[in-house]
Amino acid sequence: MYNCPHCQKATISMFSKFFTGPAITNKCSNCHEGWSTSWISMLWLLLLLISNYLTNDLSLIMSGAFVCIMGIVFFTPIKKR
Repeated sequence: MYNCPHCQKATISMFSKFFTGPAITNKCSNCHEGWSTSWISMLWLLLLLISNYLTNDLSLIMSGAFVCIMGIVFFTPIKKR
């Protein structure tokens, strides 16, 4: 669980952080304020697209997908909206 940027309570799940992009706003279940992820998450998806474009090797594509998912979940900051 991740802390809400407004109330600092652990109300944001890993699943909801992964599926929330910079253009989508979610609400905290505790304080009902809006939050979203940073635009950095788009850079992680760009990494996935580059790995798919440069190779046809499934192991490299899957490792690119793994790096993309880990980058979004663990290294993308949550912003106030």
